[in-house]
Parts: sequence; structure tokens; C-alpha cells
Amino acid sequence: MEPSASGSPQTDTVQIKKIGDAKLKMRRSISLMLKTPHC
Repeated sequence: MEPSASGSPQTDTVQIKKIGDAKLKMRRSISLMLKTPHC
């Protein structure tokens, strides 16, 4: 993994993880809203 411009690759990893969590939560809430049988 390439280091970010700020020189802190760990912060980038945390940022990516946060974005991934947000996407997962969004997808989960959308599934609940649509009441999809498959998860």
C-alpha cells in the first residue's frame, strides 16, 4: 500500500475502514427497508 501524501498510511486505512462500514450500514438499512429475503 502506498503511503498517503500526508505520510500517514494508517490514517488512510482507518478512513477506508470507516467508508466500508458506512457502505455496509447503508446496504443493510436499504435491505431492511426493501425487506429483501436474501441477505
